Amino acid sequence: MNPLGVLVVGAPRGAAAEVEALLSALPRSLTVPVALVLHRGARDLLAGPLGRRCPLPVVEPDDKER
Repeated sequence: MNPLGVLVVGAPRGAAAEVEALLSALPRSLTVPVALVLHRGARDLLAGPLGRRCPLPVVEPDDKER
C-alpha cells in the first residue's frame, strides 16, 4: 500500500526547469495525484510545456474546479 495520499511540489518561478526535470522523472504508474504550486507570471504557460515532458496527465484547473 502506498503511504502517500498526494505528492505536493512547490517551487519559485526561477525553478521551472528543475520542476520540469522532476515531473519528467515520475513513473507513469504513480498512483497518487501530484499538486504543483509554482510561482509564475499571469501569462506564463504551464500545463502545455510540462505536459509534453511529464508521463502523467497535466491539467491546469480553473477557479473552483473540482
